[in-house]
Amino acid sequence: MTTAPIQLDPATIDALLTTARFGVIAPTLLLTHPAADHWVQTGHQATTKFTKDWAGRWACTMHVTTYTLFLAAVAVPVLLLLGLPIGWPWFIGGLVLNAATHWICDRREWLQRLAKLTGSDGLWFLWHFGRVIPEKDRRDPSKLGFGAWALDQSAHSLLFIPAALIMAQA
Repeated sequence: MTTAPIQLDPATIDALLTTARFGVIAPTLLLTHPAADHWVQTGHQATTKFTKDWAGRWACTMHVTTYTLFLAAVAVPVLLLLGLPIGWPWFIGGLVLNAATHWICDRREWLQRLAKLTGSDGLWFLWHFGRVIPEKDRRDPSKLGFGAWALDQSAHSLLFIPAALIMAQA
């Protein structure tokens, strides 16, 4: 006994492709993020990107630029190797959204405000091994420790969801 092939309407095929692309893009961004955020970033960018001057803005912009190019350099071949078509305007739009939110988070001001608003400011000032950053050093962004880093990384990861949803469209 043979069965007839399943006939899918174009809307269903589009929905399946979008779902497949999201299912590939989201974990690709998540798994590529640590290398893009840490290995590709220069020491100068890491120590300057949060300063409240043009040097800080420029360092953050250069970090986010190389970070975004690295994400794209990994995601595009993955999608192509899997035979998934890329909707270029959507893909680029999602990358731009991710870059913009990454820049805002890495400048730290808004992220610290969000930590305070959500009651996570205690974590923001956690240094390491349960030690808290001394009060006198809390205004110096270069003295932030694990807590601020953990909040930064979790914000980046969470923001991959809307970026990947946009990138998955065709």
